[in-house]
Amino acid sequence: VSKRRFAEQQAEEWWRENQERVFRKYNHAPT
Repeated sequence: VSKRRFAEQQAEEWWRENQERVFRKYNHAPT
């Protein structure tokens, strides 16, 4: 597994764990 591939996998995992929190943080703008 290349370092780049590994990094992409890590980012994907991080995003899955954090996307809900990220959306809560930035989605307080009126839609």
